[in-house]
Amino acid sequence: AGVAVSWEVDLFGANRRSSEGAQAAYLSTEQGRRAALVSLVADVASAYVLIRELDLQLGVARQTVAANEATVAYYSKRLTGGLSNRLEVDSALANRARTAVLVPQLEQQLASTENALSLLLGRVPGPIDRGAVMEAFGAPPAIPPGLPAALLERRPDVLSAEQQLVAANADVGAAKALFFPSLSITGVLNSVSGDISGLLDSGSGANQLRPSLFAPLFQGGRILNNYEATKARREQALYGYRETALNAYREVADALVAVD
Repeated sequence: AGVAVSWEVDLFGANRRSSEGAQAAYLSTEQGRRAALVSLVADVASAYVLIRELDLQLGVARQTVAANEATVAYYSKRLTGGLSNRLEVDSALANRARTAVLVPQLEQQLASTENALSLLLGRVPGPIDRGAVMEAFGAPPAIPPGLPAALLERRPDVLSAEQQLVAANADVGAAKALFFPSLSITGVLNSVSGDISGLLDSGSGANQLRPSLFAPLFQGGRILNNYEATKARREQALYGYRETALNAYREVADALVAVD
């Protein structure tokens, strides 16, 4: 009967860096979840506002068609009475046709947007409840001037790219530590006896304490190539972080211009 316990001395930080990289990778996926949630909320809100906008446009288009119908009837009566010419009637008919074609287009776009919003809400396609009237919604709050650019660091996509860079940098440290030897200490507690009843007797123990030193000698370039690969992935993560940060600046700048 025996128990063996082994402990590796983290002399050059290989395990520590691996743990740091794993933690950063987890935080990156958590920020990815937050980014997906924020995008979902934004898409739902945008789709709902677009539906209300299309409702207003459709109402205006139908009113315009009705007004054009009255205009056509008016000029037709004038033409019958000899007070107008055919050009005025044809112009009124053309205006009515141009307006009338917008109604089915808006109806189709409205139905498609409702279906898209149903998909975002996890429902089967169908009509969307409009809720309160548009007049009940207040104007969005004004964006105060002079907001610091450091607020962009709170964006989930920027945080996710940052943690990916941290993880890649930690992987480089772990790969570099593989060039150095590793030291481990193993302790073995044994009890030896000719029968089971004597296993716990004094004098039956056979204990050991063994230090082990492993050095990478003949690896055929495996460690070096792995180190170079991790550095390349770190560089890739760095450029990915820069791309994400620049895209965040662009999106915020575009949004500010649109709000203004």
